[in-house]
Amino acid sequence: MLAQERLDRIADYLKLSQSATVKELSQEFGVSEVTIRKDLNELESKGLIEKVFGGAIWLGPDQLIRTEIKPDVKQDTRQEDKARLVEEVLENISLGDSLFLDNGTTNRLLVAKCRQYYDVLTIITCDLTIALEATQAPNYRVILLAGELSNLSKTSRDFAAVDRLRSYRVDTAIMGCDSFSKEGVYTTSNEKAALKSSALEIANHRILLATGEKSRRRSLLRYAPMTDFDKLYTSQDADLDGLHDISHLEIKIC
Repeated sequence: MLAQERLDRIADYLKLSQSATVKELSQEFGVSEVTIRKDLNELESKGLIEKVFGGAIWLGPDQLIRTEIKPDVKQDTRQEDKARLVEEVLENISLGDSLFLDNGTTNRLLVAKCRQYYDVLTIITCDLTIALEATQAPNYRVILLAGELSNLSKTSRDFAAVDRLRSYRVDTAIMGCDSFSKEGVYTTSNEKAALKSSALEIANHRILLATGEKSRRRSLLRYAPMTDFDKLYTSQDADLDGLHDISHLEIKIC
């Protein structure tokens, strides 16, 4: 297979799957991981993808994330930044608190860290992996929102989960996103947007937890204006102009 043909086929593969690991692409196209990384560099230079640690995300000509990213791509991405953000966000949690933990790999790290520091918490989540991790703490009350599970992310993704969530009240909602800016916080589907919006409505305190590359992405649906949040925790590589704009809003950037 010629290099350009392989490049075109990798682009088609990513367009269809929306994200993939280097290992996955190497096996799919029968070339080394070194070759795949070079091909991804080429596609990124054309603005078609965003490289992440261990893989790539399809953006396309309009630079838009349309669907959820595969967990095996997200899991290996930005681990040091996520670990630091988790340590910092712990200051917002107290023994006995009730928390809504949004789905995502950063909150999966957070609930594991909570087990080290807090003997008693109530955890409400739509993320099966978070719920299972929380049940390892014998004194945690764990509420997994009902609904159809996504085979990809192992999270509830229908409006049954939204209806159940609205019957609760929590001290703090710790939220994720696919992208954020001064204009708002974004996700990729109506179901996810409805669930995230409802979580903000039931919380006394609202925290956005997002690594810096999400400040440079675009996604389909805004689930909340940035002003709905009390604090933003992000990493040092976040877009500085974007953070400057956000700093004029009534939100603390950490």
